Amino acid sequence: MYLIKEFLPYHPNGITFKGFCNGMEISNQTFYSIGGGFVVQENAIMEQQVLHDDVRFPYPISKADELASYCERENMCISDIVLKNELVVKKADKIDFELKRIWQVMLESMYLGCHTEGELPGGLHVKRRAFDTHAKLI
Repeated sequence: MYLIKEFLPYHPNGITFKGFCNGMEISNQTFYSIGGGFVVQENAIMEQQVLHDDVRFPYPISKADELASYCERENMCISDIVLKNELVVKKADKIDFELKRIWQVMLESMYLGCHTEGELPGGLHVKRRAFDTHAKLI
């Protein structure tokens, strides 16, 4: 069943898998694709949220316009605001490690895209464009 107009609570790119046996639901798990090739399970998000419910962030943000306001008022860029909030719950070296890991995934994705001909996976028969663009630039 597709729910095109209904979003799951934590992120628009989510899916719930349900397992059935003899007509009875025996398993139910929700996952979110959060970008950068990362997928997180809803339980992990809820656990993280519980851990952070009593944390006081210097710049609490629930909407984009709040973030824009902080940037303007504090004369800071988005990354500075986000870093200050992240430092409340993670050490700087952990943040740096995770950012480098994401950067490595991005580099690998770009390399793969520039060096792979044909169609994108998924059965929609979408032609890969990065390979041709890369070849023209070289």
